[in-house]
Amino acid sequence: MDTVTYKEPAPILDKENPFESMMERFDVAAELLELERGVYEYLKTPVKQVIVSIPIQMDSGEIEVFEGYRVIHN
Repeated sequence: MDTVTYKEPAPILDKENPFESMMERFDVAAELLELERGVYEYLKTPVKQVIVSIPIQMDSGEIEVFEGYRVIHN
């Protein structure tokens, strides 16, 4: 029977980018599973990305534009 070594995932910090944190965890999981490179790249690459700009009128009357993201992975 194979022995699997547990690696503690990186902690999520307040100032950390959630996407980068998730990708680090994915990298650790892929390594532990000994995922083939092609499968790894396929799962890592999004199927679809939607980026929108949303203008919002602030309480001060100024209009600020915020970006919204929706990314779909297989």
